[in-house]
Amino acid sequence: MPATLHAIQGDITKLKSHKTPHASEQKKSVAIRPSRMRMFAMSLSRLPLLMGFLFLASSSMAHALPKNHCKSDEDVLFSCNMRSKILSVCSSKEVPGNLRSWIQYRFGVIGAPELVYPPILRSPVGIFQHSLQKGGRWTDVRVQFTSNGFRYVLHAYGNSAIVESEASLTVVTPEGVKKELQCADPGVYAAAGLWPFEKFKLPPVDEDLS
Repeated sequence: MPATLHAIQGDITKLKSHKTPHASEQKKSVAIRPSRMRMFAMSLSRLPLLMGFLFLASSSMAHALPKNHCKSDEDVLFSCNMRSKILSVCSSKEVPGNLRSWIQYRFGVIGAPELVYPPILRSPVGIFQHSLQKGGRWTDVRVQFTSNGFRYVLHAYGNSAIVESEASLTVVTPEGVKKELQCADPGVYAAAGLWPFEKFKLPPVDEDLS
């Protein structure tokens, strides 16, 4: 048999031995590719939502861990930046069903506060004054104390319709001169943080400062 004929028969044998995929297999392969594409597209569509969630989580963490004068075994009731210094209200750890054993105001540079009141850890009864007003969606809290003839009033306001709280410190000299300092970043729950004072049934803040 001529060599050319042998070559032709060999090609025919190879073609017969090659199996063509079944029609159902071809459809299955084609069907898988669009499905994977849809899953990839869905993943991309959820990416902005995931990024937004991570942003909110990081923001919440930032509010939950503000710079403050409180120690690791103390509760941070309130803290904010006031120019180059920090104002914090720290307390003993909360024990369910019991009043906090002490609450203390601290102001100054971290690690070296210039004013600590009271100077020893003790109950706020007899040394602090407190006024609280509440509405349907808002809370207004004032905490007052007197040190060396100077009156200090910490004021915090929160509204559920506003993301950030508002807070300030009013200082009144013995001569009656008022000076007000604004908190730069009181956080979301500044007013709520001062609620523990309410449980002590303290006298109200002076009328001229309320």
